[in-house]
Amino acid sequence: MITFNELKKNLKKDNSVLSIRKIALLGVVATQFLAISLKGMGYESSYYMDLFEAEFNQVERQVIDTKSDLHKFGADYVIVFQSTHNLLEVIRKDEEYVTFSYTLADKFGDHGLIRAIILKKLDVDTLFVDSWFMYCRVFKRGMEDFTLSTLVNYANEKGFKNIIGEYLPTAKKNMVSNHFSKLGFETIQSQNRYSLSCMLALTKTKNFISHANKQNGI
Repeated sequence: MITFNELKKNLKKDNSVLSIRKIALLGVVATQFLAISLKGMGYESSYYMDLFEAEFNQVERQVIDTKSDLHKFGADYVIVFQSTHNLLEVIRKDEEYVTFSYTLADKFGDHGLIRAIILKKLDVDTLFVDSWFMYCRVFKRGMEDFTLSTLVNYANEKGFKNIIGEYLPTAKKNMVSNHFSKLGFETIQSQNRYSLSCMLALTKTKNFISHANKQNGI
């Protein structure tokens, strides 16, 4: 693995014979260390990174304004760097989203934060599972059912009729390919999407783990 200091040293090496790649870097936070890393990795790959680095938190202005420095630069590739903490803060304040987080303690110890859910309000009847993060070491120990029960209870309390889930296949997510179907969701045609009737699910959900703690907000 190449260290940051090694990448930084590459910036002082002769790059005059390298092929040029024009890279634009936009970020909601400062990106100077990322810029150094990109230039250093470019040298490792035999490229000179001609880098345009915008002022932080100027993503929308640079993209929307066709007269901005970004458009004048004519980049081969544009990299947008998003801060997870900033993104979660935006979601937390957005009334179109609702967030849940879960902790777990059992006879094996305190596992801390083991699950986080982000739901998006599609319309007055439907919630969409935007993100479902899980700690793999607590799979198949009742937390999936407990999590679903809290989501269904919330949906019914707020008057939502359906919850829509979506599975996007990747090599690393194959172990949860049947996650929604196991929780009682029904397949929506062949879109990798699944639907759950909140009223029907309310009669089936159970509170399996007493130590799990739901907190509204991440």
